Amino acid sequence: MIIVIDIGNSNICIGGYRGDELAFDFRVNSDGTATVDEYSLMILPKLSESGVLIDDIEAVVISSVVLLITPLIVEFVKKHLKKEAYLVKDIFPYKMIPNIKDPDYIGTDIVSDIVGAKMKYSTPAIVVDMGTASTFNTISENGDFIGCIIAPGARLFSEQLHNSTSLLPQVPLSVPTQVLGTDTVTAIRSGVYYGYLDLVNGLLTRILKEKFDGRELEVNIIFTGGLSSVFVGDVKYPVIHEPYLTLHGLKYIYDISKV
Repeated sequence: MIIVIDIGNSNICIGGYRGDELAFDFRVNSDGTATVDEYSLMILPKLSESGVLIDDIEAVVISSVVLLITPLIVEFVKKHLKKEAYLVKDIFPYKMIPNIKDPDYIGTDIVSDIVGAKMKYSTPAIVVDMGTASTFNTISENGDFIGCIIAPGARLFSEQLHNSTSLLPQVPLSVPTQVLGTDTVTAIRSGVYYGYLDLVNGLLTRILKEKFDGRELEVNIIFTGGLSSVFVGDVKYPVIHEPYLTLHGLKYIYDISKV
């Protein structure tokens, strides 16, 4: 079994592959104040519930955008899973994506998304990964990395509105029943949802116009990430919803690297 771990700002996503099939996945909260043993209390029971035996683990591959947490999970893997963790930045052959000039200046989550999209779907493609931040990772017809947009995530819109005002409440992110709200909560929900949806649609339009001459039907637009399911139904372009793209990318990176 190959264990893949994607460390994000809000959640740590963990999956397990038996062969090429994703056998299970779960999330735990990202917590920079937690200890290695505290992470073990969060992760080990979920691995056990998923039927994982330590002796069955062949390797563990990690992508991380949270430098504070990375060494904690690496140590957890060594101490509790009895493996040396492979970090994407150390094992991935970056020549596969020649337009990435400096691996230190692009997140390994973006690398995993690009690899997942290239291996699982045809190119050209735009991968929209929606989490604490949203990334729009763009791949040419030849499979080269063209570029990326990084925008604040949808929940940050709502949180900042609450944190910067004295009376406006924190409103959970969800799809409104109508555009105009009839009270403060429904007005905020509508503003955050439709405001962010228009951001997503607008950025996709700009990418398609600048890089693909507006030929949206020829470009695979792939949505992934924890918040993608909230918005995917209202995007104005045809969309592939692949919630496990980053995990698939990590498995492909392990296969490619032959570590």
